[in-house]
Amino acid sequence: MKWRQSWMAPGFAAALSFGCAAAVVADDDDGHGNGGIALGVGELYSIHNLVDNPSFEEHDSIRRKRSEVFTALPGWTSSFGRLELHDRNSGKINAYDAKTKLELDVQDNSDAIQSMATTPGGRYRLEVFFAPQSKRHRTNTNDVEVRWNGDTLRTLSGDKRYWQRHVFDVGTQDEASILMFRAAGRQDGQGGHLDAISLTQTPYWSGNLIDNGSFEIPAELSNSRHQTFQSIPGWSATEGAIELRRDRHSSLDPYEGRNVLSVDRRYNDALEQLIEVIPGRSYDLELYFAPMRSDSSAVEVWDGDTLIGVVEGSRKIWHRRRFTLLPTESPVRLTLRAGVKQRHGSHHGGHDDDHGHDDDDDDDHDDDDDDDDDDDEGGGSAKHGGLVDNLRLYGACYRSDNLIINHSFESYPKLKKKDRGSFLTIPGWRAALGSIDIHRYAGDRRSLMAAEGHSHIELGGDANRAVAQDLSTEPGVQYLLEFAYSPGVEQVGTDRNDVEVWWDGRLISTLGGDRKGWQQHRLTLEASSDLTELRFFGPRTRRGRGGQIDEVRVLRASVLEPSSTPVTEATIGAAYRYDVTLADADIVTPSFALLSAPSGMNIDAESGRITWAEPVVGEHEIIIEVADGCGTTGLQSFTLTVLGSLNEPPIIISTPITQAELFQLRPLVRIEDENLTTQSVLLNGVPFVSGDAVIDDGSYRLDVEASDAAGNTSQFSLEFVIERNP
Repeated sequence: MKWRQSWMAPGFAAALSFGCAAAVVADDDDGHGNGGIALGVGELYSIHNLVDNPSFEEHDSIRRKRSEVFTALPGWTSSFGRLELHDRNSGKINAYDAKTKLELDVQDNSDAIQSMATTPGGRYRLEVFFAPQSKRHRTNTNDVEVRWNGDTLRTLSGDKRYWQRHVFDVGTQDEASILMFRAAGRQDGQGGHLDAISLTQTPYWSGNLIDNGSFEIPAELSNSRHQTFQSIPGWSATEGAIELRRDRHSSLDPYEGRNVLSVDRRYNDALEQLIEVIPGRSYDLELYFAPMRSDSSAVEVWDGDTLIGVVEGSRKIWHRRRFTLLPTESPVRLTLRAGVKQRHGSHHGGHDDDHGHDDDDDDDHDDDDDDDDDDDEGGGSAKHGGLVDNLRLYGACYRSDNLIINHSFESYPKLKKKDRGSFLTIPGWRAALGSIDIHRYAGDRRSLMAAEGHSHIELGGDANRAVAQDLSTEPGVQYLLEFAYSPGVEQVGTDRNDVEVWWDGRLISTLGGDRKGWQQHRLTLEASSDLTELRFFGPRTRRGRGGQIDEVRVLRASVLEPSSTPVTEATIGAAYRYDVTLADADIVTPSFALLSAPSGMNIDAESGRITWAEPVVGEHEIIIEVADGCGTTGLQSFTLTVLGSLNEPPIIISTPITQAELFQLRPLVRIEDENLTTQSVLLNGVPFVSGDAVIDDGSYRLDVEASDAAGNTSQFSLEFVIERNP
């Protein structure tokens, strides 16, 4: 089994953009766009939040520290009851996003419903922020059900007043889907709060394949705060025990839901899960890790007997790690084991993001509660361990290596300040204009966490900034560009956050917005030479902040057009077969469909084999669609001509007369063609049955004509005379 890994973001607590004014400006024909080169620029899937009024900010004004009741809100309706909006300072908890939050218990329970346009077969990620209002122990008054197209995904609950993040993988076969939140607890005017609802299309061909990846089952723990198990749904302990903790711990909230996995608090823990996969396909594994204290421990991630990575972090915040899995067999045995915190001596920025581990500066370890025994050799039941949450395994769309060097800006010289620095060059990147401004997450609420790793770049400052990297490409080949963008200035209508994306010297898109929050962009591009420059440019920066970029990837895109030569002729009576093949072996999930075909023709969705048991004569238009399950499709079309057997005309055989009765003649005619459609046998212009006796004197003409299904025709004529003896 093969793995590739990359170190991921310290969570996305500040990495979601709700209701932001963002734009992708299409190319034009004024010389600044694609010009004469067919770049094929386009978003592969929607990056935007499909929820209307996701943070409930669109409403009639409400007074500070008060609430207002509505029968409906922009984007939201209710089938019963009323909707109550709270100002950010009411309910003893601030809104998670912006100013207002929603409650569904105005004395009586109610629901909130929204219908949104979706793509049949599409896969989506639904994210919901929920906060209990009542702190009564084990109360159910805060409960809210989350429903998708009528199915209950989870009941949100709790008795600790903090914002819980809940993430769901959902799919649909409909062009419109229904999202519903329904109060499910006691009706007493003390319901849970909802905020920052997000529904975005995902770039994966599967949902999460890990069972109980957020450790939400069991839903209740014996002493309400923590409990150990030998097994829980999806997981079994192979060493020590499975210890789950609930709600806030060491001033850190769970990343997703209410439960987290605690590794090596009292035991050298190890747990595993067997996961069914499809050998040969590509998968993305991600998980979130946080040390209980500053940087006390680590977690090893194993595939069977192979160590694929060590997850570690700092600052008591959530860190995300991602690995790419290329399994050669199924099932995969995924194991999490208490590990050893790695010490690094480098003072040159972060880790090498193409090789894995984090190299934190010594002065970044600023928590004052580190114990010397936190890093016992071998992990040996250290006093404090690490927390793990939100494990997810998805079917990925591409297996290509990332062409970008230092893709998340983690490698750079030592920063003069703790959280920022400017350079003319860093590994992989150069300053094409101005300097490269590195921002490292400072661990406070005012700072924007990187989309991946600790650091990102900003195209702001006292002058315009541009960063560039040259890539080795193949002319005529398409590539997938992925990157994260966030505005740096929150000012309505500002253009200071604009970032231009240039490819091969041509502007392909302009990004803008006025609300902080990472937006993931995916564009398809075509190379015109063997060396292509990728550039990010801040064209309208002023003194201060500007647009920000992180997590840049360039992958060789799949070539979905079939490379096989179509079989364009068939014969009546012989079964037709055509095996569709693709030149690009890196397409991990090709599926085949017939958009146009005659009745009775079929295609195997996985192998691409077309069969037709009984071809029908004529010309037929065939259109084949190939899809990768990630929004990209390719077509092949051709005309299939079905001919008669061997494409030969019917054979007419007239049997010679060798003997006859006196005054009688019996002409015999035989027509041979297995696909015969019409025949005509005439004697002196009158229909004649072969073998009938002709006894009258006279002159005769026998005319025979036959046609087959392919349109071939044969003719035969014979003249004879019957004359009695005088």
